[in-house]
Amino acid sequence: MNRQFHLPLAPALVLSLTVSHCGPMQPTSDAGTDSGVSPTDSGVSQPDATPDVSVPDARPDSGGGGHSGDVTRGRLVVADGRMPAVQVWDLDTRMRVGEFTVSAPATPYANTTGVEGVVYLTQRANNRTDVLVSGVEFSAHDDHFHVSKRAPTHLAARSITSMMPTHFTAHHGWSAIFNDGDGSVTFLSDASMLTMSPMVRTFTTGVAHHGVAVIAFNHLVASVPDPVDPPMGSTRLPVGVSWRDRQMTATEAGRDSSCPRLHGEATNRDSIAFGCADGVLVLRWNSATMRFTPQKIANPMGTASTIRVGTLEAHESLPVYIGNWSREPALVIVDPAGNGGAGSITPFTLPTTQLTFKLDSEGAKLLVLTVDGRLHRLNPRTGASDGTPIQVIPAYAMAPSGEGAVRPALAITGDRAYVSDPRDGTVQAVDLERWAMDAPLMVGGAPSGMAVVSLSPDFHAAHMH
Repeated sequence: MNRQFHLPLAPALVLSLTVSHCGPMQPTSDAGTDSGVSPTDSGVSQPDATPDVSVPDARPDSGGGGHSGDVTRGRLVVADGRMPAVQVWDLDTRMRVGEFTVSAPATPYANTTGVEGVVYLTQRANNRTDVLVSGVEFSAHDDHFHVSKRAPTHLAARSITSMMPTHFTAHHGWSAIFNDGDGSVTFLSDASMLTMSPMVRTFTTGVAHHGVAVIAFNHLVASVPDPVDPPMGSTRLPVGVSWRDRQMTATEAGRDSSCPRLHGEATNRDSIAFGCADGVLVLRWNSATMRFTPQKIANPMGTASTIRVGTLEAHESLPVYIGNWSREPALVIVDPAGNGGAGSITPFTLPTTQLTFKLDSEGAKLLVLTVDGRLHRLNPRTGASDGTPIQVIPAYAMAPSGEGAVRPALAITGDRAYVSDPRDGTVQAVDLERWAMDAPLMVGGAPSGMAVVSLSPDFHAAHMH
């Protein structure tokens, strides 16, 4: 049986989508609304690139074994940190297959293994999010996939307008963009962006703040702004979260306000975690009762008031979360089941301060890029080192605040990791199986933000065949 996951978008079939928040802010409104978009025929920005028409066997290092489908590492979207420029690289051929100009320097986001191949380019400085389609298409054949490729497409007419789009989350085919400028949330179905009826909705918390939202377990979970604590506006932080059914966002189903200065979010198989000034708030989903149960995990005794979790990573195969520990040369393991069920936050020391960290595609390894330019491979359940660190880029001098600088980024797909270096225009590649450097991608400019899209859902199973 053959099931096509998404159809290629021919230029004549691309439709217009614009979501605008032009009216005055309504401070007391919590109603979710449909975007009210009216698709019309419109232009599409196409790259000057020759499409990849097929992938007879895209499996990396294939020996022509027993897996009858194709697999792909997908494509890497690289955004310039100083110019409104975005490139798309095919990670099987290591060739640039698309170049696009947007309206401001962008940050790319995508669901790594989503078969839709949708990439969102948030442009906080220009109140806009653009949409790319990777050009990789999957066809399901019984227990495997076949892959075909074409040039990526910039759906220029489907840009989304909102006030300072900042925090992006993706979970199970749903993406949510939190707009700091007015405290609203834009949430959308990735699959629907490729259809005649794109599903884009908005919800407002009523107050501008530096917040977060996620669509998970068929609920919209959004940050609750601090009602009194300055600073005001888009730099104000939340005090907790509220949640409501995704289909009925006007009705609040629950709320927890025990997370002062909330920042950072991650979602795994059965819970959502948020970083707080004094610990971590976890919403545990009960599939029997169809309800969230809040759990507040306190920082370890003796933790200084200046140290906190503000960034979190998760994977559906892992029962724990990984978090930062402010600017300390350490990370933490957040275990909701630890300490006899009360939950625990356990710091582990790094050789020096981290620049960024991510879990690999299987959740089996934690990769950490530190300011000395080395990439570390760790056990995410214990924090123990697994192999000698690799010097991937020269040491990077962090700005005093660590904010606003064009800095290196880390992206992971299948059996490769990629580290951007905006100082010399390269993206360094690391073979995770050999734990050794590959030749860099010569991107040019100041590559900073990166997103991987269209990794084969069965990549690891096929690769091990």
